[in-house]
Amino acid sequence: YTAGNLTALSGTFFLAGPSRQLARMTTQHRWMASLAFVVSMVLTLIVASVGYFRMKGLIILLLVLIQWVALIWYGLSFIPFGRQMARAVIQRICCGGGSA
Repeated sequence: YTAGNLTALSGTFFLAGPSRQLARMTTQHRWMASLAFVVSMVLTLIVASVGYFRMKGLIILLLVLIQWVALIWYGLSFIPFGRQMARAVIQRICCGGGSA
């Protein structure tokens, strides 16, 4: 999964250009999702590379989940009101806000 994300990220660097892509990733409303995405990819590769230790599989699964959530959140920032709609849906599902 992480190798695929690295390939996709490399593809966007190739298509948009490294400086333009980095500028997009570090804008005020995207930098936290970008940082979480990149850090979780690096940590996933590090944890997967080291020898066996207890809870290794669970940690990798958690890091992959963080990658997925960060990538979705980053992608929603390109859709007008995407994050606001996602927040509203999550609040409605989790908190039961609003009537059906």
